[in-house]
Amino acid sequence: MLYVKGKLIEILPLIQKHSDSAFIMFCEPDDITDEFLDNLYDVKCIMLAVRYKENNEDLYLKLRENRLLYSIYHIYDDENAENIINGNFFYDAIQLHPLFTGVIPGEGCSEETGERVYRAVVNFRRKQSFQTIIWDVNRDNGNINKIISDDACYAEFDFDGGFYVRHREKISLNLFGHNLMDILKQAYPKQIEEIKRSDE
Repeated sequence: MLYVKGKLIEILPLIQKHSDSAFIMFCEPDDITDEFLDNLYDVKCIMLAVRYKENNEDLYLKLRENRLLYSIYHIYDDENAENIINGNFFYDAIQLHPLFTGVIPGEGCSEETGERVYRAVVNFRRKQSFQTIIWDVNRDNGNINKIISDDACYAEFDFDGGFYVRHREKISLNLFGHNLMDILKQAYPKQIEEIKRSDE
């Protein structure tokens, strides 16, 4: 998953070099330009995840007309989470015909709110309430990681090099000022020790 801000077109060469992988590009609707779309047609291993904003129907229509795969995502907080929990957000979302509809807690969102949102997401998904695949981006990815390995190691970097683990818990070290291995040692000490033991 790539969280891209600004000139999306500059990321496409990197994606094309790894055509045997699949990418989800999280982006802002205002960053999707005609030039970017013209260059996107030949890239077959990518799905756009466009941040949800009201009154942006024309953009999604353009993506459908050009037969491009896309999803939408919404960043929520303690103030607007109820709109997700009661399903109103998903009713609005399906009008845009996304494959996936993702929700992501914003910085400062409480753990309690995140858990309430996740329970609602699981409930809607089990009932197949909406014609879109509902996705709690952080918690669903963490659960997938638990299936693959003993411990969930979901992590992300923000645009400023900040490093987040688990459910938006920020680590004090920064990618632009510290070695990546030092960051991983602080974030996941158990996993790093296991890697060392396996190499001995």
